[in-house]
Amino acid sequence: MNFKPNAPFKPPRLVKNTDGVTPVKRPLASLSTNAKTRVAAPAIKKSRPSTPTTDAKTQKYIIQWRKKTNKKNKTWDGDGHAIIKYLENGGCELSAKTNDGKSLGKKSFTTIPDFDEVISIGGHELELDELVDSQESTKPPPTVKRVSPVPITTTPIIKQFKKVAPPSYTETKSNTRKALYDDNINAITLPPPPSVSDYVRVNIDPHLATKLRPHQVEGVKFLYECLLGYRDFNGNGCLLADEMGLGKTLMTITTIWTLLKQNPMPDQKKSVVNKVLVVCPVTLISNWRQEFKKWLGPNKLNVLTLNNAMSNEKQDILNFGKVNVYQVLVVNYEKVTAHFDELSTIKFDLLVCDEGHRLKNSANKVLNHLIKLNIPRKIVLTGTPIQNELVEFHTLISFLNPGVLPDLKTFQKNFINPISRSRDVNCFDPEMKQKGEAISQQLIQLTQSFILRRTQSILSNYLTTKTDVLLFVPPTPLQIKLFNYITNLKKFDQINSGSDSFTLINLFKKICNSPILLTDDTFFQKIVEEKFNLITSSGKINILIPLLLEIVAQKEKVVLISNYTKTLDLLEKVLCKINLSFSRLDGSTPNNIRNQLVNQFNKNDSINVFLLSSKSGGMGINLVGASRLILFDNDWNPATDLQSMSRIHRDLYRILMIYWNVRVMVMERYYVKIHKKMTTTKKSNLHLQHKLGFPH
Repeated sequence: MNFKPNAPFKPPRLVKNTDGVTPVKRPLASLSTNAKTRVAAPAIKKSRPSTPTTDAKTQKYIIQWRKKTNKKNKTWDGDGHAIIKYLENGGCELSAKTNDGKSLGKKSFTTIPDFDEVISIGGHELELDELVDSQESTKPPPTVKRVSPVPITTTPIIKQFKKVAPPSYTETKSNTRKALYDDNINAITLPPPPSVSDYVRVNIDPHLATKLRPHQVEGVKFLYECLLGYRDFNGNGCLLADEMGLGKTLMTITTIWTLLKQNPMPDQKKSVVNKVLVVCPVTLISNWRQEFKKWLGPNKLNVLTLNNAMSNEKQDILNFGKVNVYQVLVVNYEKVTAHFDELSTIKFDLLVCDEGHRLKNSANKVLNHLIKLNIPRKIVLTGTPIQNELVEFHTLISFLNPGVLPDLKTFQKNFINPISRSRDVNCFDPEMKQKGEAISQQLIQLTQSFILRRTQSILSNYLTTKTDVLLFVPPTPLQIKLFNYITNLKKFDQINSGSDSFTLINLFKKICNSPILLTDDTFFQKIVEEKFNLITSSGKINILIPLLLEIVAQKEKVVLISNYTKTLDLLEKVLCKINLSFSRLDGSTPNNIRNQLVNQFNKNDSINVFLLSSKSGGMGINLVGASRLILFDNDWNPATDLQSMSRIHRDLYRILMIYWNVRVMVMERYYVKIHKKMTTTKKSNLHLQHKLGFPH
């Protein structure tokens, strides 16, 4: 064969030194460009002849392959194997594959080619290396000959192992899988499949089992039974509606880890769950990643989070489905709609919706996209599953377990209407009240199999008591003057009953917080004709400053909450004037630094106050560094305020105090009445039923 200058270097092969025979190296080809043949030297002749023997019908070779390229210095891309089938017409047929089973191509030859050369097949080039198999005719196969004066003889090595088992031992073969953590006393066994005798025990990882409190073990068992269909209802979804602070995230992570690693069915080799989708508000994405790392460690589970602005999110989602590097994908609700096409390519086995009350509206695009993903097992986490009415409850249950409740029209007729009539404050008919109570119990019976609701009362041994302080503060003369001026306007009744009624409500709330907030209010400037000297001073500000100074003097930390960004701007100026250090988190805070702010506040004693927007920061964050909380203004929905208050009530040792800063004006007294009404009627109103999970 002619020497090819551009051919890849092929090193000489060493032969094992057997029976003292000197190893023989395959010599390099002559470097002379006029050389026609290789230099003769002692070498092993492989069964890869240029002209194959007519005895063999099919031969299998180990090969090296590469893609066709015009590069000067070529290298091989990988190994594979080729099968050569010799035809009766004197030709042959060659097919090649990589070691991964990917086909490199197939080619027929009318004459036998020179197999010592590089062979082109399709878009690839390959070189035969070693013969590994041969199917032959009746003639004996050709033997491998060694051109050497000394023949090589090999003696087969027979390995004998010493038996260490006692003579009485009888080996028994069993196909039953052994349960994980069976030999660990700290493992907690989960419920077995009902009506099944042959199963593999499923245990909670001892690493997690030692950290779970009794109510959390109960929660994990509840989630496990619902997701695997062990309970008496048609579906594989469940609603974990525990109050804030009971560890819903830890219970969910424990369940995910258990289902990713174990399966109770002995005939199923794969785990119950392979891919998990966690959907949550954008502010909680980093929190979920940290929680997985906190409870499982850094190397047990790979979690992919879509909160990096520099990454290609669509490609990341596609790669998540193609490879098994990551098992859990965490996205925010908005990304479900934005990347629905990419998410649809992945077969998810489990869906977790954190702060699931976001899905209360049946017209929600995110809800409809999650339904179209057709994920068989679902977990919804929320401390407030019903925030306004039973229609929201119907939407959540129909998403979790379709078919358990009737369609919305029938549900409204058979459940919502009679229950609402019986709970009306003007209902005095005992028969109607009795009927409404009976229907309430019927609804609870339909849904209690897949809903778990516990209150913070079960944490009495773990958390200190919480004290609520309702502060009524007198308004300043300027605030009274503004309030009276607006209510005495000739067009006040027209404004109050028209489309601007909600704008008027917000105007009164600004007056309650501080008159200075009206400076840039276009609606205020539109309806008033008289000029006012708007200042910062207000009843709330006047009581807030000494309250903050007293809390800091006692070496306690405080969380200061408002519903409005402009109010937070005002409070920030107040804190600067009284020289109190603070951190701030609102809707404009970048997601990548939110957890950093929370951690700094919890660990750094020099930060006294944490300014928090109730809408953007009232979910999922843990401000356990604080023992005091001040609600500077209240929300129409008490669930929002309850979410905010639960940010700090998670500590065992410190006395917690929550101050409701309310001014003696008609607007905020009305707020108090709403809160009082919704919290004192919890025993009689189905919306506030403990088992259905409305805040109370």
